[in-house]
Amino acid sequence: MPVYKDSRRNTFYYSFSVNGKRVRSKDFKTKSAATKALAKAVLDTDYVAVENYTFNQVAEQFYKDREGKIKLQSFGKMKTRLQHFLDVVGNVRVDKLTVKQYQAALDHLDTYTCRGKSLSNVYKNKCIRTFKQLCEFARKRYDLVTNIPDKFDNYRNEDKKEMKFITLDQFNQLMEVVDDEAFRTLFIVLFYMGCRIGEASALTWEDVNFEENTLSINKTV
Repeated sequence: MPVYKDSRRNTFYYSFSVNGKRVRSKDFKTKSAATKALAKAVLDTDYVAVENYTFNQVAEQFYKDREGKIKLQSFGKMKTRLQHFLDVVGNVRVDKLTVKQYQAALDHLDTYTCRGKSLSNVYKNKCIRTFKQLCEFARKRYDLVTNIPDKFDNYRNEDKKEMKFITLDQFNQLMEVVDDEAFRTLFIVLFYMGCRIGEASALTWEDVNFEENTLSINKTV
């Protein structure tokens, strides 16, 4: 937080950031006066030196920057992913992040469960990408740099599970015991069109073309 000299006006002023916003003082005739005013201004504000910003403090500005730029649902998911890291390293200074602290955040991802289920490697990699976005924001906005996340590899994606489907014989056996006409129609559409239940539920008469014998599947519920 140095005091600066305006050579053109031959005056002095101070300047610093508060919650991501730059504050500039009025001009003072002497450097001593500007320095005293700076000391008082720091005491009267919630000033935290940018170089001391923690991940939590950077995240506050990161959220403000992203809010309104992405869909509300995507914004919520982003905050949820990032919170996994902030729960562990939120109070750590960005430029002081250590390998041990970052590993602790990864260990948190490994042990976290939701409704009795562990996080998938795909989701954990999304959390890592979001945290790296926060680090990039800190670098561009505040010139705070950490390369710790780059020292680690992403999680290996799990092998894809084999898709399960019913055969024609199984479908015919099912239809033999289904009497309700509405359910029979639904099962026929699902089986022969290969659509999802949400897509079938969203169908309307406008999607049926009796002249060309076609069915348009273009939405879901």
